[in-house]
Amino acid sequence: MVTDAARLDVDHFLPLAEVYDSEQTPWSAARREAYANDQNSPDTLIAVSAPSNRSKADKDPAEWLPSDGSYHCTYAAT
Repeated sequence: MVTDAARLDVDHFLPLAEVYDSEQTPWSAARREAYANDQNSPDTLIAVSAPSNRSKADKDPAEWLPSDGSYHCTYAAT
């Protein structure tokens, strides 16, 4: 639990690098910008602790899971 908002980062649930690298057809600059800044989908951006964000970096779910094991299934499903 984080009680100090200064210790949080807004992170992309799925790293931008992973989204770009896994696309079969390259996204236009406008589509990439729209995804990067999408605040309407609960599955795009998430508030996380700064250390967690640094730990994940641009790793995909096959390479990184949250330290809270009870959240692994939710993270993978999302």
